Amino acid sequence: MAASYKKLFKLLIDREMKSKDLATKAGVSQATIAKLKKDGAIVSSDVLVRICTALNCTMDDIMEIVVEKPIVEQEEPQGRYKVLDLFCGAGGLSLGFRNAGFEIVGGVEWDNAAMETHRQNFKSKFEYCGDIKKITDEEILRELQGVDVIIGGPPCQGFSSANRHEKEENDPRNQLFFEYIRFVKLLTSKIFFPSTPSLFNSLIFSLIKSFK
Repeated sequence: MAASYKKLFKLLIDREMKSKDLATKAGVSQATIAKLKKDGAIVSSDVLVRICTALNCTMDDIMEIVVEKPIVEQEEPQGRYKVLDLFCGAGGLSLGFRNAGFEIVGGVEWDNAAMETHRQNFKSKFEYCGDIKKITDEEILRELQGVDVIIGGPPCQGFSSANRHEKEENDPRNQLFFEYIRFVKLLTSKIFFPSTPSLFNSLIFSLIKSFK
C-alpha cells in the first residue's frame, strides 16, 4: 500500500491556490509540497495536519491509500518454434532467431567463454560445453525432444571458398557437420539451418545428400 496525494493537488486547482502559497500558509517548505506529487511519498503526520489546517479540510480530502497491484510474471507465449543452436558460439544466430519470435531451448559449443556468454544470455534448458561427439544419442533423445528447428555454424574452413590450399576431404573439421546431421535425424526437426552457404557447393554436401 502507498499514499497518493493527487486529491491534494486537485483541491489546490479547485481553489485556484498555488503550491508555494500552501507552503507559506502551512509553514512547510516548497520542497515538501513538491515531494507529495510522487505516489508513495513519506511525510510526517505533523506536515499533513498543517496542510489540513491551512486548507480547512480533512485527511480524506488530500490523500488516499492506493493498493499496489502485484507484479505478475508474463508467461512465455505458447506455440513458438523451439530452437537448438549447435556450434552456437556466443549466440549470434540464437539472438537473431529469438528476435524473430523463436524460443531458444539449447546450445552446444566447444569454447568455454563463448558457451558461458550463450548461457548467460539465453538461459536455455540444455547448455553443453565440450566435444559434440560425446553427446550420446540417448541424451539427445532424452533432453531435446520437441525441438522444431536446428540451427548452427559448424566449422566451415574446410569447404570455405577462401580455403583452397587443403583438400576438403582431408580436413577433420569437416566431419563435425555429420554431428549436425545426427541431431537432425534423431530429433526429426521440421527445419534445419546451417550458417555456411558455401557448404552447398562443396564435396561435403554431396556426401551429406547420401547420408541416410
